[in-house]
Amino acid sequence: MPMITVLLLEDSPTQAAISQRDLETISPEVQVQHASSAAEALKLIQTRGPIYDLFVLDLTLPDGSGLDICRMIKTNAATRSVPVIIFSMEALSTHRQSAYSAGADHYISKGSTGDATLRLVASTLLRKKLRRLPRLGEILISCGYLTIHQLQQALDAQDPNHPVMLGQWLVQKGFITSTQLQEVLSLQRTPDPG
Repeated sequence: MPMITVLLLEDSPTQAAISQRDLETISPEVQVQHASSAAEALKLIQTRGPIYDLFVLDLTLPDGSGLDICRMIKTNAATRSVPVIIFSMEALSTHRQSAYSAGADHYISKGSTGDATLRLVASTLLRKKLRRLPRLGEILISCGYLTIHQLQQALDAQDPNHPVMLGQWLVQKGFITSTQLQEVLSLQRTPDPG
Protein backbone atom coordinates (compact mmCIF):
# COMPACT_ATOMS: atom_id res chain seq x y z
CA MET A 1 0.00 0.00 0.00
CA PRO A 2 1.35 3.46 -0.84
CA MET A 3 2.58 5.54 2.04
CA ILE A 4 0.66 8.70 1.09
CA THR A 5 -3.03 8.60 0.20
CA VAL A 6 -5.12 11.55 -0.97
CA LEU A 7 -8.91 11.56 -1.18
CA LEU A 8 -10.05 13.68 -4.12
CA LEU A 9 -13.75 14.63 -4.08
CA GLU A 10 -14.59 15.92 -7.55
CA ASP A 11 -17.77 15.38 -9.57
CA SER A 12 -16.33 16.43 -12.95
CA PRO A 13 -14.58 13.41 -14.56
CA THR A 14 -12.34 15.71 -16.61
CA GLN A 15 -11.23 17.80 -13.63
CA ALA A 16 -10.82 14.66 -11.51
CA ALA A 17 -8.48 13.13 -14.11
CA ILE A 18 -6.40 16.33 -14.29
CA SER A 19 -6.21 16.73 -10.50
CA GLN A 20 -5.39 13.06 -9.95
CA ARG A 21 -2.58 13.20 -12.51
CA ASP A 22 -1.20 16.41 -10.99
CA LEU A 23 -1.30 15.08 -7.44
CA GLU A 24 0.29 11.76 -8.38
CA THR A 25 3.19 13.56 -10.08
CA ILE A 26 4.25 14.89 -6.66
CA SER A 27 5.83 11.51 -5.84
CA PRO A 28 5.49 7.85 -6.81
CA GLU A 29 4.39 7.30 -3.20
CA VAL A 30 1.25 9.43 -3.64
CA GLN A 31 -1.92 7.55 -4.51
CA VAL A 32 -5.16 9.41 -5.19
CA GLN A 33 -8.50 7.84 -4.40
CA HIS A 34 -11.36 9.54 -6.22
CA ALA A 35 -14.95 10.05 -5.05
CA SER A 36 -17.48 11.74 -7.34
CA SER A 37 -20.20 12.43 -4.77
CA ALA A 38 -20.56 13.45 -1.14
CA ALA A 39 -22.10 10.07 -0.30
CA GLU A 40 -19.19 8.19 -1.86
CA ALA A 41 -16.67 10.38 -0.02
CA LEU A 42 -18.44 9.86 3.31
CA LYS A 43 -18.40 6.11 2.82
CA LEU A 44 -14.67 6.12 2.01
CA ILE A 45 -13.82 8.37 4.96
CA GLN A 46 -15.86 6.28 7.38
CA THR A 47 -14.14 3.08 6.28
CA ARG A 48 -10.61 4.45 5.69
CA GLY A 49 -10.54 7.86 7.40
CA PRO A 50 -7.32 7.69 9.40
CA ILE A 51 -5.45 6.33 6.39
CA TYR A 52 -5.75 9.55 4.36
CA ASP A 53 -2.95 12.10 4.44
CA LEU A 54 -4.78 14.85 2.54
CA PHE A 55 -8.33 15.69 1.46
CA VAL A 56 -9.02 17.72 -1.70
CA LEU A 57 -12.70 18.67 -1.85
CA ASP A 58 -14.86 20.36 -4.46
CA LEU A 59 -17.59 22.62 -3.05
CA THR A 60 -20.47 22.01 -5.44
CA LEU A 61 -21.51 18.38 -5.70
CA PRO A 62 -24.57 16.65 -7.14
CA ASP A 63 -25.66 15.45 -3.70
CA GLY A 64 -24.34 18.04 -1.28
CA SER A 65 -21.47 20.35 -0.48
CA GLY A 66 -17.79 19.82 0.12
CA LEU A 67 -18.23 22.07 3.16
CA ASP A 68 -20.32 19.39 4.87
CA ILE A 69 -17.59 16.84 4.22
CA CYS A 70 -14.96 19.30 5.49
CA ARG A 71 -16.91 19.87 8.72
CA MET A 72 -17.27 16.12 9.22
CA ILE A 73 -13.52 15.60 8.69
CA LYS A 74 -12.57 18.40 11.10
CA THR A 75 -14.95 17.26 13.87
CA ASN A 76 -13.91 13.60 13.70
CA ALA A 77 -11.07 12.80 16.11
CA ALA A 78 -9.54 10.31 13.65
CA THR A 79 -9.31 12.80 10.76
CA ARG A 80 -9.28 16.31 12.27
CA SER A 81 -5.51 16.72 11.92
CA VAL A 82 -5.51 15.76 8.22
CA PRO A 83 -5.19 18.84 5.97
CA VAL A 84 -8.17 19.79 3.80
CA ILE A 85 -7.89 21.76 0.57
CA ILE A 86 -11.09 23.15 -0.93
CA PHE A 87 -10.61 23.21 -4.72
CA SER A 88 -13.57 24.93 -6.34
CA MET A 89 -14.84 27.05 -9.23
CA GLU A 90 -16.50 29.27 -6.63
CA ALA A 91 -14.22 32.29 -6.26
CA LEU A 92 -16.20 34.71 -4.11
CA SER A 93 -14.75 35.77 -0.77
CA THR A 94 -17.90 34.48 0.96
CA HIS A 95 -17.10 30.97 -0.34
CA ARG A 96 -13.57 31.26 1.03
CA GLN A 97 -14.83 32.46 4.40
CA SER A 98 -17.32 29.59 4.56
CA ALA A 99 -14.58 27.09 3.74
CA TYR A 100 -12.25 28.40 6.43
CA SER A 101 -15.13 28.51 8.93
CA ALA A 102 -15.78 24.83 8.15
CA GLY A 103 -12.15 24.05 9.02
CA ALA A 104 -10.45 24.01 5.60
CA ASP A 105 -6.70 24.53 5.68
CA HIS A 106 -6.50 26.02 2.16
CA TYR A 107 -8.88 27.33 -0.50
CA ILE A 108 -7.81 27.22 -4.15
CA SER A 109 -9.92 28.51 -7.03
CA LYS A 110 -9.96 26.42 -10.17
CA GLY A 111 -8.93 28.29 -13.27
CA SER A 112 -5.87 29.17 -15.27
CA THR A 113 -3.37 28.59 -12.44
CA GLY A 114 -5.55 26.49 -10.15
CA ASP A 115 -4.13 23.09 -11.09
CA ALA A 116 -0.52 24.23 -10.63
CA THR A 117 -1.44 25.88 -7.32
CA LEU A 118 -3.16 22.70 -6.12
CA ARG A 119 -0.05 20.64 -6.90
CA LEU A 120 2.21 23.15 -5.14
CA VAL A 121 0.07 23.41 -1.99
CA ALA A 122 -0.45 19.62 -1.81
CA SER A 123 3.28 19.05 -2.26
CA THR A 124 4.00 21.51 0.56
CA LEU A 125 1.47 19.86 2.87
CA LEU A 126 2.85 16.38 2.13
CA ARG A 127 6.55 17.36 2.21
CA LYS A 128 7.17 16.28 5.81
CA LYS A 129 5.69 12.85 5.18
CA LEU A 130 7.58 12.53 1.87
CA ARG A 131 10.89 13.30 3.61
CA ARG A 132 10.38 10.38 5.98
CA LEU A 133 10.32 7.92 3.07
CA PRO A 134 13.68 6.31 2.44
CA ARG A 135 14.98 6.91 -1.07
CA LEU A 136 14.91 3.98 -3.50
CA GLY A 137 18.62 4.27 -4.30
CA GLU A 138 19.58 4.21 -0.61
CA ILE A 139 17.62 1.00 -0.03
CA LEU A 140 19.01 -0.68 -3.17
CA ILE A 141 22.55 0.07 -1.96
CA SER A 142 21.85 -1.00 1.65
CA CYS A 143 20.37 -4.31 0.38
CA GLY A 144 23.48 -4.90 -1.71
CA TYR A 145 21.60 -4.85 -5.04
CA LEU A 146 23.56 -1.85 -6.36
CA THR A 147 26.78 -0.04 -5.66
CA ILE A 148 26.97 3.74 -5.51
CA HIS A 149 28.92 3.63 -8.78
CA GLN A 150 26.18 1.56 -10.50
CA LEU A 151 23.47 3.90 -9.25
CA GLN A 152 25.35 6.94 -10.56
CA GLN A 153 25.94 5.15 -13.86
CA ALA A 154 22.21 4.40 -14.18
CA LEU A 155 21.26 7.99 -13.32
CA ASP A 156 23.74 9.34 -15.89
CA ALA A 157 22.32 7.02 -18.57
CA GLN A 158 18.71 8.16 -18.14
CA ASP A 159 17.32 10.07 -21.10
CA PRO A 160 16.07 13.49 -19.86
CA ASN A 161 13.73 13.73 -22.87
CA HIS A 162 11.98 10.48 -21.92
CA PRO A 163 11.91 10.31 -18.12
CA VAL A 164 11.22 6.92 -16.62
CA MET A 165 10.81 6.08 -12.93
CA LEU A 166 14.20 5.11 -11.49
CA GLY A 167 13.10 1.60 -10.52
CA GLN A 168 11.69 0.88 -13.97
CA TRP A 169 14.86 2.24 -15.58
CA LEU A 170 17.10 0.05 -13.41
CA VAL A 171 15.08 -3.05 -14.34
CA GLN A 172 15.01 -2.15 -18.07
CA LYS A 173 18.78 -1.71 -18.14
CA GLY A 174 19.46 -4.91 -16.18
CA PHE A 175 20.90 -3.32 -13.05
CA ILE A 176 18.31 -5.08 -10.86
CA THR A 177 15.54 -7.64 -11.38
CA SER A 178 11.83 -6.84 -11.11
CA THR A 179 11.69 -9.11 -8.04
CA GLN A 180 14.41 -7.06 -6.37
CA LEU A 181 12.56 -3.86 -7.24
CA GLN A 182 9.32 -5.15 -5.71
CA GLU A 183 11.17 -6.22 -2.56
CA VAL A 184 12.82 -2.81 -2.20
CA LEU A 185 9.55 -0.95 -2.86
CA SER A 186 7.87 -2.95 -0.09
CA LEU A 187 10.74 -2.05 2.26
CA GLN A 188 10.43 1.59 1.24
CA ARG A 189 6.73 1.60 2.08
CA THR A 190 7.12 -0.03 5.50
CA PRO A 191 6.19 2.63 8.08
CA ASP A 192 8.94 3.91 10.30
CA PRO A 193 8.11 2.88 13.89
CA GLY A 194 9.48 6.20 15.18
